[in-house]
Amino acid sequence: MKKMTKRLACLVLALVLACCALPGVTYGATTSVDLNQNYLFRARTNAFSFGTGETANLTFTPQYTAKYTLKLYGHVTGGRNIRASLTNPDGTVTDFEYPNRTGSTVKDYSHPYLTATLEQGKTYTYSVRGWTATSTGATVDVDFTSGESGTLSQEVGLRLYLDQTEFTAYSQQAVLNAMKLLIVDRTGAHLEWKYKDAMGSLLVGGADVIVDLSACGACGKNTVQVHYMGYTATADFNLAHDYSVLLERVAATPTARGYDLLRCSRCSATTRANFVDYDGFCIATPGADMGALLFNDTDVTAGGRIYVDRGKDCTLLALPNSGCRFAGWQQGNKILSGDASYTFTPVASATYTPLFLDNSDRLTFLFIDPFSNVLSYQQVDSAAEVKIPTPPAYTGYTFVGWSYTPTQIHSATGSLTVQALYRAGGAKQLTVTAPGCTLQCGSQTARNSLTVAYGARVTVSAADAKGFSADGRVLGYGSRYSFYAVADLALEKRTDDLTPVPSVSLLSAQLQSDTGRVMFAATRSMAGEGNRLVTSGFLYGKNLADDDLVLEMAGKPGTGTDAGTVRCAQNRSTEPEGQFVLYYGISAHVGTAAARAYLTYADADGALHTVYSAVLRYTY
Repeated sequence: MKKMTKRLACLVLALVLACCALPGVTYGATTSVDLNQNYLFRARTNAFSFGTGETANLTFTPQYTAKYTLKLYGHVTGGRNIRASLTNPDGTVTDFEYPNRTGSTVKDYSHPYLTATLEQGKTYTYSVRGWTATSTGATVDVDFTSGESGTLSQEVGLRLYLDQTEFTAYSQQAVLNAMKLLIVDRTGAHLEWKYKDAMGSLLVGGADVIVDLSACGACGKNTVQVHYMGYTATADFNLAHDYSVLLERVAATPTARGYDLLRCSRCSATTRANFVDYDGFCIATPGADMGALLFNDTDVTAGGRIYVDRGKDCTLLALPNSGCRFAGWQQGNKILSGDASYTFTPVASATYTPLFLDNSDRLTFLFIDPFSNVLSYQQVDSAAEVKIPTPPAYTGYTFVGWSYTPTQIHSATGSLTVQALYRAGGAKQLTVTAPGCTLQCGSQTARNSLTVAYGARVTVSAADAKGFSADGRVLGYGSRYSFYAVADLALEKRTDDLTPVPSVSLLSAQLQSDTGRVMFAATRSMAGEGNRLVTSGFLYGKNLADDDLVLEMAGKPGTGTDAGTVRCAQNRSTEPEGQFVLYYGISAHVGTAAARAYLTYADADGALHTVYSAVLRYTY
């Protein structure tokens, strides 16, 4: 006779509640058969094995009274030759039943089963034998289950709870520690138990409480089962995916965000994470009717756009029609290049407008100032229709006329580019201070302080200087620093060790009382071995916050109250050192004009970097 013993398979734990028994509650276990297939309550096992004509027995003493069902699945030579019976405590024998074979009235002797009420504490013997001599090497699988004992409340009975329902890593111990079991008998008396408070006993009042974790461990929803006296309770927890395996890094495109494709280390599930926006720039044009346009070999004559990755060059090409000539590429209100083929490295999304002069059907007049600003661009049928613009006022400069007289303009028979002419100098005087230094401007030399005309070139020097700064920002390195005066400037001699890096500073924001515009003056310095200036300029607009004034916001509305669009003014000059100014005003003279200077450079490896000045504002 072979007695089956209880075993715990991998990922399965049998737990017993170490608590005091409730009055009136009879505790019992489900079964004590061999459990070797990751089951506890419903056990399939190869418990019966016998040779020719042999009989195998299972002796079983129930822990509680209930209906028990034993099903056999025979895999013996010859087939249909299993015979099974139950010997009761009083010695009587109950034969198993045999189902009909599928689609037949013939009994299937390889699948016997028996459901019988077994009483607590009494001993029963199940016997299985081979009916014919061909049953050599017989192996029979067993399913042994029980019904409810009837001792627990029908409404509540057995309830299972988990204090923690989300886990980032699977641990049987962690799940067990989170368990709380509620047992309620038919009178309403209840018992609450937590695994972490138990003393390790496998019984409660002589009855097994079986915890089944066999279905747990996979990512997603997991179900814990507890079986007690024929009752079953379940509780769910979620095992989070561990998306730590990088499968692919998908680059962002102009129409789709980039991301990392990750796989869970515990299963085959995948997810997208670490999203990044496209880091390039949109270069647009309104198109042209006096020539063909190509952006990086893409035809955009009718208007259109291309996308350029960060750090990559863009080439704009204008092909004038017969009778037309190209005048320049305009971005904002500035002509950045007069060449029909213009190659540059974008640092912000922008619109570039081609300017043509037409001598075929209509006349074209382009008015510009000495700083490459477009003052007016007009197409007319007759030169007499041209409206000469009002020349802008610039601090330190006096307007002296146009490159063509009004009479010449209005009588012209061909297209013209008309330039505003200015004379430097005037009453504007600026003060430059540099304690402990020598300042020189032309024939003027002074210590510590010097008054100069607007636009004058000033050199400051000190034998022990390693650089010069203003408002904490280094403007130049070495013992000498030269610049053009565009604002009052207080320089500080630096004698500490300095690491040369590119820098840009916004020096002043001054209102022009005669025009209502604000002049923002800035200076840039390229420094550091291998660094190359790509471009510089201003970001500006109405009622803009500091965070609005970055290149990524160019062309977008600001985030502040009554904020305007973030504008970008790019310098045409790419000299490593220099000063530059922005004139910007709010026409209603209500609100705050804000600006910040920027400088974009490429390092020795070709990577782009942008540095910004502080933000200056003028409130009307």
